[in-house]
Amino acid sequence: MDVDIFVLFEPAPLILTLTPIYEASAKLGYPAEGDAIQNEGWSVQFLPASQPLVAEAVREAATREAAGLTTRVMTA
Repeated sequence: MDVDIFVLFEPAPLILTLTPIYEASAKLGYPAEGDAIQNEGWSVQFLPASQPLVAEAVREAATREAAGLTTRVMTA
């Protein structure tokens, strides 16, 4: 299974980098494999929400709860 996490950078930097996320994850014991981070058996990919439609979808995401965790889910 995999998880895609869209990240908003507001305001958008001149140079967009996800390096701090990869470095922090590695320090916590979650190594990168290709363009994803392996986290408790899940392949997690962080993606910049750089297109206006994707950024709007992230901002308007619905809040959901499952197994005691709260998350936000983009809907159609």
